[in-house]
Amino acid sequence: MRRIRITLSYDGTDYHGWQVQPGLATIQGVLEGVLAQIEGDVVHVDGSGRTDAGVHALAQVGAFRLANPIPLANLKKAMNRLLPRDIRVTETADVVIREFMWRWLVWRLDGEDHKGTTVTPQTHEYRVRVGAKASQTVTYTVVYTW
Repeated sequence: MRRIRITLSYDGTDYHGWQVQPGLATIQGVLEGVLAQIEGDVVHVDGSGRTDAGVHALAQVGAFRLANPIPLANLKKAMNRLLPRDIRVTETADVVIREFMWRWLVWRLDGEDHKGTTVTPQTHEYRVRVGAKASQTVTYTVVYTW
């Protein structure tokens, strides 16, 4: 089984944040549903961080384990075909185990298992795009560009 990292962008308007919540649409929930279709089994997606309800992302990173031998380029195409229009996978890559273990170790030491005891700075960026092709560059600009 291999570990795969994805980078995605999304318009969070219709979602209740990243983390799965019973009965609510979330980014993680949608991704796990799509991956379950591709894998034919349950797939858990780990996120690099969580977003609140209604928050958009330009380059959110997630990782998961997959037994399916599908090539990465085809995985990206399959996911984007199955995902709703407001979530797009922009990059797929195999995770090197050493890289994964190092990140996990840093995460364990710095984040104490993501229990909220360590504050990590966040960057909030506001962009204004003007022009006919502006809405084609980022998923969440489709609704807001004119």
